Amino acid sequence: MLRGTRLNASIFVTLIAIPLVWLFMRKSLAGYRMNVGGLAPLAARYAGFSDKKTIWTSLIISGGLAGLAGMGEIAGPIGQLQVT
Repeated sequence: MLRGTRLNASIFVTLIAIPLVWLFMRKSLAGYRMNVGGLAPLAARYAGFSDKKTIWTSLIISGGLAGLAGMGEIAGPIGQLQVT
């Protein structure tokens, strides 16, 4: 996007992902479980929230977002994605 910088179109993916993750964490039951599990693990366990399910949910979401970020870097400024 800007010559001489590493800024590319993945900034738009980031700007879309930020409010989506915020909505997920604030408005969904899974986000609430993550929040309670992080702030008060004993209270989450008492409420019946699964530790394993919460951990796997957070791993899948963070891995997916990291994959999107990596794809943006490979396809963008580094230029390693080649059409064959």
